[in-house]
Amino acid sequence: MEKGKEKRSGSPKEKIRLDETLKLLFSVSEPLVINIVNYFFNESFDANQDYDVEFMSTESTDLGMELKRADLLIKIGKGNSYHFEFQLNGKKYMVLRMFEYGYRSALSKTDEDNMPVIHFPKQAVLYLEEGNGIPDELKLKVVFPITDKGEQQIIYKVIVKKVWEISEEEKLEQGLYSLLPLEIFKLRKEIERIKIATEDEFLRLSKQVKFETNM
Repeated sequence: MEKGKEKRSGSPKEKIRLDETLKLLFSVSEPLVINIVNYFFNESFDANQDYDVEFMSTESTDLGMELKRADLLIKIGKGNSYHFEFQLNGKKYMVLRMFEYGYRSALSKTDEDNMPVIHFPKQAVLYLEEGNGIPDELKLKVVFPITDKGEQQIIYKVIVKKVWEISEEEKLEQGLYSLLPLEIFKLRKEIERIKIATEDEFLRLSKQVKFETNM
């Protein structure tokens, strides 16, 4: 997870703790992992079937030998791999980061059929907190200027999911139990506002938080 420079992003240690907590939630059990993958990527794995679920290494280095670490990379059986990133806010150019992560993951294993072939993982970003600048989809135009057919353009897309748009009922119906603890992010802004509120605002916001936590 990469977060902006705003004060609310917290220290590097807080960032690491949040990342590790989210990874733990997503890896509680294999059936829950299957449900998450089915929901995010419109797959149809049977959560009751025994699959080989692999939590792959998320570390790689760039050309400058700087360590890069994705949030979560999962492979199910011998099929596709699935890459998840968790974001608190709408960080600018997140799509470039996803493309880089996807490319480095693809390079870790190549096929060859008359020429080298790389396979990007299926990718999704889960936004945890409502705010400005959060897109409905991440898109990037990739231009290949010299090919046997002239210039070619490809629109690279990444799935976006927003925690606050997934209702509690939907989480229960789809077996997305790993997402239930993320309801707390709906209250983060109210709690931050309480810290600097006047007495009247404090009472109003406190009642609102109490009501929402008892829903």
